Amino acid sequence: MIVQKRWREVLTYGWLAVLVCILTVLPWGLAIAQREPDFWRYFFWVEHIQRFAKSDAQHKAPFWYYLPFLIAGSLPWVALLPGALKRGWQDKNGVRAEFYLLGWVVMPLLFFSIAKGKLPTYILPCFAPLAMLMARYAQDAVVRGSRALKVNGGINIAFGLTGLVAVLVVSPWGVLTHPVWTPIELYKCLLAAIAFGVWALMGWLAIKDGVQRWALAACCPLGLALLVGFAIPDRVIDGKQPQFLIDIVNESLTPSRYVLTNEVGVAAGLAWQLKRNDIIMMGMRGELEYGLSYPEGKSRFIDKSGFSAWLEQHRQQGPVSLVLKLERGQTIAELPLPKPDNVYIMGRMAFIQYLPQ
Repeated sequence: MIVQKRWREVLTYGWLAVLVCILTVLPWGLAIAQREPDFWRYFFWVEHIQRFAKSDAQHKAPFWYYLPFLIAGSLPWVALLPGALKRGWQDKNGVRAEFYLLGWVVMPLLFFSIAKGKLPTYILPCFAPLAMLMARYAQDAVVRGSRALKVNGGINIAFGLTGLVAVLVVSPWGVLTHPVWTPIELYKCLLAAIAFGVWALMGWLAIKDGVQRWALAACCPLGLALLVGFAIPDRVIDGKQPQFLIDIVNESLTPSRYVLTNEVGVAAGLAWQLKRNDIIMMGMRGELEYGLSYPEGKSRFIDKSGFSAWLEQHRQQGPVSLVLKLERGQTIAELPLPKPDNVYIMGRMAFIQYLPQ
């Protein structure tokens, strides 16, 4: 609008887009507001204005936070990124619409960089126009015989080989005192090595005979995409997901009158696995803070300091079970808890149970 002086066009038809958006969203917003009178204040003020502008916004990060994600997200075409952005800037007259694509990349990036709260997924809309810009630049690079595609192949080879070395370093054969994978997980090391080997191989094939096979670089992430789910270390899985622990202690956990946890993600996993909607948070509210502030949510949170007194009052109603996520290096003995009847630890997940007395 500014560079091409298309003020009248944007101000005329831009309002039409806004109106269509309002008409689409408004019925849903009114329906929710009718059920929850606090909806507009919370949805508009807390989730948008405060998260954008407040200094204590959730997921606070510096202004440059998204630049590494933009570069890493450009793989396996990262060498085309500078040329694609430059080409978009040179198309100010909009002959090829590349300047529009550049604006589509830059404006959301700037907007979310200014915001106090940041998450990598916020800039996902930037990658669609960026992919189109880089595709156009790659086609021209083939015609002009540019070195960009060869450099891109070299970067992919280097990335794949670096990944292979990293896998070796963090494996049980590496130099780390506490390797990422345990000796019984050697097959996972092999899968990770294959994934990075595929990346390097495809990078090499893409530039093996000049740049005629440059499109093969698109296959670089294929091995990683297919194998990453099988190569995740057990300790990472155990530290993030309670499902395996639940399967092991299911016989003791299922009959529990009360189930408590100290992490929102674990609470969601417990609710799903146990088919229960009465999981209680202990010591940490997280993203559930707003819901727990409702009158009916008061009983769903217990402060750590008050747990002993709460347990004394409630354990006679049936078994009380805790599924806790421990801090790195933390032990059960360090937790300010009464002596439990049953304990089972799996990685950073701990099952603690108190039986009726």
